[in-house]
Amino acid sequence: MTIGAENRERRVGAPVIENRVCVGTHAIIVGRAVVGNDALIARGSFVNFDVPPSAVVLGNPGKIDSESAGYINSVPDAE
Repeated sequence: MTIGAENRERRVGAPVIENRVCVGTHAIIVGRAVVGNDALIARGSFVNFDVPPSAVVLGNPGKIDSESAGYINSVPDAE
């Protein structure tokens, strides 16, 4: 997984990853993007846009897969 800042254009800044987000291997998240609670970023996906809560992102370039909404439905509570 790669998380990186962008220093030009409209996405200057670093990503914000909220709670209970699952990020797959080789996924890339760059620029000022907010990844909402309970989202899933699939392996190999490229994300440089805001991801709403409980969304699933697939592919390069990343696209929100509306058919997989609510995929993460059982997350153990942190102690």
